[in-house]
Amino acid sequence: MAPSIHTNTSGYTRFSAAGRTSALNRPTGRREIQRHRWAVIQVLLMSSPRKRQRKEKSILMRNLLVTTHGKQSTEPSENHLDSNADHQHDHTSKADIDDLYNNSRNGLWGLLIFLGASAIALYFSKHSLASSLPSGIMDQLGSTPPVILINYVFGASTLSSLIIIAGRIYKDREPGRTSTHLWFRVFFYLLYFISGALGDYFNMVFISGLVVLGLQHYNVWNYYLRAIEINACKCNNMDTLDS
Repeated sequence: MAPSIHTNTSGYTRFSAAGRTSALNRPTGRREIQRHRWAVIQVLLMSSPRKRQRKEKSILMRNLLVTTHGKQSTEPSENHLDSNADHQHDHTSKADIDDLYNNSRNGLWGLLIFLGASAIALYFSKHSLASSLPSGIMDQLGSTPPVILINYVFGASTLSSLIIIAGRIYKDREPGRTSTHLWFRVFFYLLYFISGALGDYFNMVFISGLVVLGLQHYNVWNYYLRAIEINACKCNNMDTLDS
């Protein structure tokens, strides 16, 4: 219902909007009555549906802008993502280089462990398993393996190890496990000790072990050193591109 303005016979001015009536103070003159009418008209215009719609639209626009600004502020920037990616890449590259350095020392550690085992074997070179255990236990264990059979196995094992390591060096392939070659060399010390011929064949096992593990150490060190240089060059190229 459209708002209306009424002036009664007693001089009171009143207006009604949507079925509601509000009374104004009694005017004292004609000019004041006109002023009251204009004031009522302005009040009605301010409370019109179009004005309310405009206010609601402006409030919605302000809320939309605030919401959009809040979303943009919470989202990570592209530069921030790039810096995080570069930091993770640098950290990964450094971790890879550290792992390569650790792997490059495996051959040296194997060689040092073999030297320690050789010192222990040299101490027991004048002894044998038969002289260290009672005869009753040796009778239960049975006869010791023949020395000639141990020599055949020893020669085949040493030759195959040298061929495998030399082939990996020639083809620049990833080296095998140093522990495999190490335990084979130490195992022959034990076999010769059991057979009672450790004193006679100590030098042969020791020299062959130095050759095999020394060649293995060279293979490991050369391969991983080259891999470290390649990764370092990649890291330097990435830093140059970033700068």
